[in-house]
Amino acid sequence: RFMDNSIAFEIETLVRRFPNIPVIVQAELCGFQQILNVLEQGARGYLPGNAGISVCIEAISMALAGGVFVAAETLSDIQRILGTRRYQSKRGEMFTPREEDVIRVLRLGKANKTIAYALKLAPNTVKVHVRNILKKLRATNRAEAIYKINAMYDEMA
Repeated sequence: RFMDNSIAFEIETLVRRFPNIPVIVQAELCGFQQILNVLEQGARGYLPGNAGISVCIEAISMALAGGVFVAAETLSDIQRILGTRRYQSKRGEMFTPREEDVIRVLRLGKANKTIAYALKLAPNTVKVHVRNILKKLRATNRAEAIYKINAMYDEMA
């Protein structure tokens, strides 16, 4: 089911009324069209209804930094509709072994602190690795990076 017009109006009203506060929507329905509709109304993020607190914190952080957040679970619809992009480089040539470790946990949609704990790294070290991964992928945010990484995994399978 597509988004109700009254909900779209409410999102748009919130975005206009509070221009300096990013609006993030959390909803049960996470289809591609639903996400697109929400983002078209000016929301800066879309979370599934079952998103945990760490994902919510990541979404808020990204939105406050000027990015747009879409939870990793919702990317499969987007990938299916948009298709996968071809990459000239192989993953192994593109990333260091430590970046590959970070990518493995990043693909699970985990926050930097969780990645740091899992890999026994300092949170600032994880931040640097994530920033380098984003640069190498020419991605503007984590969601886009995860999408591109997943496309690379699909291509190599």
